[in-house]
Amino acid sequence: MAVVGYLIGLAAVYLLYTGALYVGMPLFFIGGFLAGQLKIRISSLGIMLMVGGGFFGFHHEFTPAVIITIVFGFFLSGLWRGSNDWGVDLGGFFDSDSGGDGGDGGGGD
Repeated sequence: MAVVGYLIGLAAVYLLYTGALYVGMPLFFIGGFLAGQLKIRISSLGIMLMVGGGFFGFHHEFTPAVIITIVFGFFLSGLWRGSNDWGVDLGGFFDSDSGGDGGDGGGGD
């Protein structure tokens, strides 16, 4: 079933490249779903926003709204992932203790 999904996804990418966005996007999701790469969750929505926004901008124009849609899709695609997938870890930026590693290196005589 995965091979069929990849073939449908390949056909969808061709349709998206030729400009058939309304047919290509649903086929892209169906192909990714059958291949096991896309699931019904927020991160898959982010991938769909990135792909759809990219091809829309390619065929029409990369307006600020299209760019914001792509960036928002990038944010959603990394959200709520498991520990084995990529994500953004901001824990180190908000630590109140520097651990003695940083500082200005100054000091007295």
